[in-house]
Amino acid sequence: MAYAHVHAPTYPGGLPPPSVPIPPAPHSMPSPGGTGVTWPPGAVGQMTYGPYAPPDQHIQSRRQQISPGLLASGPMVCTTARTQYSPVPGSFVPVSPGPVYYPLPMQEARVTVECHIATALVKIEFLVDGSRSFGGAGVLFLPKNHDTTVTEVTIENTTRDSVFATLVVPKDEAKRYAKSPNNKPIDPRPAGPNNPELFSISFGSISTGDVFKVTVHCFQPLWFQEGMYQLQFPMVWPRQVVSGPGSLQSMMQINCSINTGIPTEVTWECPTHKMLEHNVQPGRVELVADREVQWGNKDFMIGYHVWGNAIVASVNIQPPNADRATSDPRGTFSLAISPPAPGVTQPFMKSVVFLVDRSRTMVRPRIDYVRNALMEGLDMLSPVDHFNIIAYDHEQITLSAELMKATPENIATAKNWIIGHVVERGGMDILTPILQALQILQDTMYMPYVFLLTAGAVENERDIAQYLQRAVQHAEASNRRIPRVSTFAIGHNCNHYFLKQLAVIGRGTFDVASGPFDIQVQIRQMFEAASRPVLTNVRIRMEGLSEVEVYPYPIPDLFVGLPLSVCGKYSGAFPGEIQILGDLPNGDEWCQDVHTTQAAAMSLDKVFIKQRLDVLSALAWFNDDAEIVKQIINESMRHSVVTQHTAMMVLESTKSKHQEMVKEKAQGKKFNPKKFAVGGAAGLVAIVGATSILSGNPVPPLPGECCGDCWGDIGDCVKSCTQETGECMSDVGKACNNFMECLSNCCF
Repeated sequence: MAYAHVHAPTYPGGLPPPSVPIPPAPHSMPSPGGTGVTWPPGAVGQMTYGPYAPPDQHIQSRRQQISPGLLASGPMVCTTARTQYSPVPGSFVPVSPGPVYYPLPMQEARVTVECHIATALVKIEFLVDGSRSFGGAGVLFLPKNHDTTVTEVTIENTTRDSVFATLVVPKDEAKRYAKSPNNKPIDPRPAGPNNPELFSISFGSISTGDVFKVTVHCFQPLWFQEGMYQLQFPMVWPRQVVSGPGSLQSMMQINCSINTGIPTEVTWECPTHKMLEHNVQPGRVELVADREVQWGNKDFMIGYHVWGNAIVASVNIQPPNADRATSDPRGTFSLAISPPAPGVTQPFMKSVVFLVDRSRTMVRPRIDYVRNALMEGLDMLSPVDHFNIIAYDHEQITLSAELMKATPENIATAKNWIIGHVVERGGMDILTPILQALQILQDTMYMPYVFLLTAGAVENERDIAQYLQRAVQHAEASNRRIPRVSTFAIGHNCNHYFLKQLAVIGRGTFDVASGPFDIQVQIRQMFEAASRPVLTNVRIRMEGLSEVEVYPYPIPDLFVGLPLSVCGKYSGAFPGEIQILGDLPNGDEWCQDVHTTQAAAMSLDKVFIKQRLDVLSALAWFNDDAEIVKQIINESMRHSVVTQHTAMMVLESTKSKHQEMVKEKAQGKKFNPKKFAVGGAAGLVAIVGATSILSGNPVPPLPGECCGDCWGDIGDCVKSCTQETGECMSDVGKACNNFMECLSNCCF
């Protein structure tokens, strides 16, 4: 079958489209290595990989259409025109209002993937041939997951002395550049500013004969499913992109390393490409794609197994670096706790209250997906569990006055109730249903859980977060079970700062769905991940450190469907052994002494910069601390990760000036971007909607733009949002202060 539903337009001047077809995707694959597994037959184009299925098995069909017949299904460079060329040479059909994009052929490419614990660092390099271009502005499109962060892009014209490169600058500088009369922010996206699954930048005019070397750096969290950490990177190339005489394997290289952080044998699987083991060590493996076999035109997917027969913990450290005088000189550590397989775990009996939004924000098809996901969540309950449902808008209605046992009869009754009562209507009140849920759960003998699903925002979000924190503190003081709160944001209108903070306080999980296709799948994933807790009230005990910073804090629970990853900074000599403690389902205390390992094969600063900037951004906002803001800006610029205090811009430079800029940045020097830009400030242009630090959140708009449906989280656009969406994260400072107090006891 022809892989992608993409039809090449006829090029102007009578040039025919590329005639070399893409090899069809195979219906079965040989054993990919590592496990000896033979993958079941399936149409790869439909992403049917048997047990190795991504969160959305039709993810490719959801890729953005950027021009008629053209999907952004893989990294590509396009030329821009205001007309769509018809099959009749020399004729055209005007297209309004947006531009039409024509992809340029790729000559060669290299993809390098580093999977470190629960994060993948990806670097893709490719050469693009502009010899058949008909002129027009060049645009780079990079499809991605909603939680992928693009950190750096370089586009070098190999035939001319020209380089376009991104850089992260303080936001006040970006605003000054944006006010330049010759400077117009770049926004080439066909889907509008809030498409979290498509990154794109424009980089000037393409001339006949130009050849571009494109380099993109990004990172994304690995998803966890069926006991595996898994990665899917978009690499489906339109027919026009792979138009050369060779096959995909002749023009591409794929290298992948996996570092689990645990010094045991790595069991990996790759259902899409045959990978060869190049270097194998305990806890690490290096892989190279076999170029002697035919490749299908498909996304690159790889994963490694985590589940075992017991809880396994590991600690990796990178000692303080005295040479990093311009950045944070403290050391970095990471703690990874892997759950056992479901068959060897003892389940916690749970009492669960589902809070489901039925306000006017839950327009169709949103509410249909939420109803379906809620019914699936009910099916995941054990017969010994108890549950209740509260549907809310400006009023609330409860399934039952008390918890119900999860019998088949009660589950069926609840599903019928959902169909009749979870319907779009009314305004929004979140505090009252949370109060009701906590009251219902206050005397339960089982582990209490609250799942909050919402698509809107309210004015008293700071009060709600403060109330939940007081409720948690009261439960701790009275020796009651602490309610676990997980939150799910639907769409752009939610205050993600607020919802994530509720999950942090409640030691739960937080996720967001940006589009209707994601809602049911991601809610189901959240229910699955939290359906089987293994270890609660997790604590770390260490000695001999003068200062420790941990995130997230409080430390969440460990679930069968969700491994636990904690990281932090420290000062002093990190102990050779630390102690991990937690509570088992039967009430016994679990304890494990864990030896520390030097993390020589990965940069913990890179892997965990996202979590670190989240915490710093929240503290800076809460305390209005200018010194912390300076630290955020420095770290953001150093790691090229956008925060609410910084912005991403694209700079046009010469090759020599760009090399000089890269050298100064690597040395930690502060520099003026205008020094390296062609034409000074005129060579710096803001990138509207560049992906920020958190899950797919757009960067706040530049002056003159409306924040509109800005959606927040720690490290995003607090001050650019409306007042109600800025009222969030109120208790981050208290949580961190409490944490610093308990450091004196060396147990947290």
